Amino acid sequence: MKRLIALMVAVLMLLPMGISAATNLDIPTIQYKGKTYYNLSGKDDYFKAARYGIENRLTAVSACIDYAKFPDYKSNKFWYNNVSNFDYSKERIYYSYAEYSISTVCMTDYYCDSENGREYGDIEISYVDSADELAKGDKMVKAELSKISSYSKADKIKYIAEYICKNVEAGFKKLPDGGYDTVNGVYDLMTGNFTNVVCSSYAFLFQRFMELAGYKSYIATGVNHAWNVVELDGKWYGVDCTYGDEGSYMNSKYLLMGMDSLQGYISSSENVFAQLEKDKGCNFSSTSYGQTTSSDNAGDNTTPSSKPASSTNSSKPTTSTGTSKPATSTNGDKTTPATSSYNKAEVSQNTVTTGETESGDTQTENGNTVSQPAAEIVDITNNADVTLNILDNIGQNGGTLILQGESYSWSFNGNKLTEYDASAVLNTAIHLGNEVSDEDISTLEKINQGENYFPFSFEHHGALPGEAEICINVDQNFAGKKVDIYSINNDGEAVLEGTGKVTSDGKLTFSTNHCSLWFIKETTSQGLSFGIILLIVGLSLAVLTAVGVGVYFFIRKKKKCKSAIVIEK
Repeated sequence: MKRLIALMVAVLMLLPMGISAATNLDIPTIQYKGKTYYNLSGKDDYFKAARYGIENRLTAVSACIDYAKFPDYKSNKFWYNNVSNFDYSKERIYYSYAEYSISTVCMTDYYCDSENGREYGDIEISYVDSADELAKGDKMVKAELSKISSYSKADKIKYIAEYICKNVEAGFKKLPDGGYDTVNGVYDLMTGNFTNVVCSSYAFLFQRFMELAGYKSYIATGVNHAWNVVELDGKWYGVDCTYGDEGSYMNSKYLLMGMDSLQGYISSSENVFAQLEKDKGCNFSSTSYGQTTSSDNAGDNTTPSSKPASSTNSSKPTTSTGTSKPATSTNGDKTTPATSSYNKAEVSQNTVTTGETESGDTQTENGNTVSQPAAEIVDITNNADVTLNILDNIGQNGGTLILQGESYSWSFNGNKLTEYDASAVLNTAIHLGNEVSDEDISTLEKINQGENYFPFSFEHHGALPGEAEICINVDQNFAGKKVDIYSINNDGEAVLEGTGKVTSDGKLTFSTNHCSLWFIKETTSQGLSFGIILLIVGLSLAVLTAVGVGVYFFIRKKKKCKSAIVIEK
């Protein structure tokens, strides 16, 4: 009996904790089929719920999407289902490990109450390290830290940076399924499971070492890159394991950098050091650690925006992370464009530049004629794999990049790019007609049920680094015809993406920001003919006339009835 009472007391004590945990998120809830969902009032609530899940390292937050409160949800459902590289806070350019280790955030719907105009599902959150992986990785980090417990703080930081450079390699590893492994967390890097990574992973691991060592530090982002800042002896310094990685050792230029070496990490729109000083009171050293004047580094200050790839690894990225934006370098009071990370030598590893350009357009601004950047054409006939740093040039300077294949082409406009990982690889192959796999054809046959269609599939499935204009060669049977353009979503359903007209020589051009299995078929809704319109008008007039006659006789009959009643009286 005593045990039962004790158990009940324990349950009662825990109950308020469970309630408070459930109500920490200040969003009204709604019940559906016996389950509780947060009733989101708009995109702000969507991000609020996602942040709540991230802060509590949850893998899912149950949410209700009310179509009336999300007018763009149906038309923009792809966005809600593919919110990757979650923007934890739009104003932030520095992070802790927990804040920056989110892999994807996406809304998955498994119920749809069409009668009430709502969807019920989960905002699912995945992390670079799962909770179990992080616990195992932390254990290994702590074991490594125990080896240097007697070191000074400066020597510990140096040891950790060198340890990371020795055990991690910049680049990307092709996976068995054809994808690329680029961003990995503490567990993968400490176990050696995957070690070919981009700068985010270097920053992940260094940050976790710092946090478990009890040091003040942040992951910093800017100029298409991620690195770290750390406090030492009351001053703050930069540490860049990515650029400092020389294979078997850490290049000391990138270890405990002062502001004399950090100017290349500042752009015209982003200054992480000023933001950290404002928000956190971080006082950055004017010189690198152990130096007294900036002149000590004169003539030997390589900034990340101009650092060549390491000779030990030709694929080592010079920019990375999912925040590709125009980069600038500060020089005194003048701000000048930084050296572009895009160059012909680097691109030639994956593509062949034809050397051709299309003449730039002109437009009028305030009465002045302004020339627009010319389009650059890159031949992808022999190799469809393209490293996304090829977009950096148009991202910084505007203009258009055309990737020209044998029977298709991609066109990216610099003004329509979104955030992207500059070191990631995009497979630009498009399979047309009989090149589409039998499995995909089987899917399309079920959808079209004997109707004539033309199939094509992208080798890349998922989001693109912005809107791309695609031009493909289609079956001549569709030449000169208006067609409906469909994609296949994750549920195997056809989604109408738009309409287009095939040219007389069989070319179709359309725009998209995502790729999957697609098809086209001739548009069936050709509009109403003049004869049909006349028929509809005639029928409408006949109905209106009949109604008018009926109303007239009804009123006459009613007047007669009133007259009869008066006579009887």
